[in-house]
Amino acid sequence: MTRALDDSLRRLGVEQIDLYQLHAWDPITPLEETLRFLHDSVSSGKIAYYGFSNFLGWQLTKAVHIAKAHGWSAPVTLQPQYSLLVREIESEIVPASLDAGIGLLPWSPLGGGWLSGKYKRDQPPAGATRLGENPKRGMEAWEARNDDPRTWEVIETVEKIAADHGVGASQVALAWVAEQPAVTSV
Repeated sequence: MTRALDDSLRRLGVEQIDLYQLHAWDPITPLEETLRFLHDSVSSGKIAYYGFSNFLGWQLTKAVHIAKAHGWSAPVTLQPQYSLLVREIESEIVPASLDAGIGLLPWSPLGGGWLSGKYKRDQPPAGATRLGENPKRGMEAWEARNDDPRTWEVIETVEKIAADHGVGASQVALAWVAEQPAVTSV
């Protein structure tokens, strides 16, 4: 991790990274070792703050408790998937983040483009878009979303609100995410 951080600093041409995000839970490296590295990196000035992506609520809570128990720098952010289409974080991650004072930085706030207005019911995407080039790609796969009635209920509601206010669907979807508890940046 030290080498990766030093390489990032060198490539970026900076002495400090403002926010260093670890992409996912590491089931191999002991959490204490990771947190000690992050604390040492804050103490040495290589990073100002750190956070995580894709942690579950219990993983975030465990990291916060270990950091505090050792008197180490604690995480300040978590980057979970969150949109009007993907709201699972509301039952566990949002309360854990609020309790720990952790800011949420949602990824895919437009639901992989589904809330941007570019997809139409039963019209598979084509061309130079992520789903146009590979309709089975990832969590936003075309068939799974297109066949889910809730997807279209949400999209139609977003599009109606957008039309009523003279704005785009993206603006409505992003505004909704930005107003949710613990969300600090979109």
